[in-house]
Amino acid sequence: MNVIRFDQHQCRKVLKYLDAYIDNELTVETTQETLAHLDACPDCKAALDERLRVRAGLRAAVRRE
Repeated sequence: MNVIRFDQHQCRKVLKYLDAYIDNELTVETTQETLAHLDACPDCKAALDERLRVRAGLRAAVRRE
């Protein structure tokens, strides 16, 4: 049995915004919408955490070089 997630459209939208969110490039309204979704969606929160880990790893690698 497949689980239907009714917020898939919202997830796709938020996932598309994550890099701009991390870089603080979103409007206030979009940032608030993204934050609200991240608070309610563990999958999107995990995607954000993973992107933050990758960015931190890249920064650390560049600093070492």
